[in-house]
Amino acid sequence: TYEIPYATIQRSTGNRTSFEKARFEVPAQRWADLSQKDYGVSLINESKYGYDIKGNLMRLSLLRSPTSPDPMADRGYQDFSYLLYPHRGGWREAGTARLAVEYNQPLLVFRTKAHSGKLPKEKSFVQVMPKNVFLTVVKKAEDSNYWILRFVEMYGEPAAVAVNLDRKVKGVEETDLLERKIAALLPEGKGFGFNIKPHEIRTFRVTFR
Repeated sequence: TYEIPYATIQRSTGNRTSFEKARFEVPAQRWADLSQKDYGVSLINESKYGYDIKGNLMRLSLLRSPTSPDPMADRGYQDFSYLLYPHRGGWREAGTARLAVEYNQPLLVFRTKAHSGKLPKEKSFVQVMPKNVFLTVVKKAEDSNYWILRFVEMYGEPAAVAVNLDRKVKGVEETDLLERKIAALLPEGKGFGFNIKPHEIRTFRVTFR
């Protein structure tokens, strides 16, 4: 199983047919996983996108060094990292997709002077349930003061989604990817809910009280 944009794809690990032999490398994003029912291994990376899995051998292309169109490609000092993640069960049970997001977007710490602060010891701006639905975008709208929240279902399973924010919601509108209104939703206190289909992308713009 390989991660592709906002979804996953399964590819053969065989090397018998001419088609399988010719496909010595396949594209993927942040992770690839080789699993049986009770055990598996995920290979997670933060900057390399060429994978090769044949039988029980997993490979990640680190350098290509082509001569065309750039004869100087990949020369010089290279800095990259990857993570080998053995786990029980399949990639869904192991949380491979979420771990890959955390590996690529680590928590950033900002050091400042000591002060008492106004927030509690623990605080969350937004919480999303269930775990197969990922919040992939939080941003200001392009042409208004709305907040844009974009969600994607990653496990290939339909879900009833609950979104809880840290302040009261005034209004929620679903939009397309260009942030144009599709329909209004009824907010529920500090959050809202919606249904999502397998691998579906849904975008909402939110205003707060």
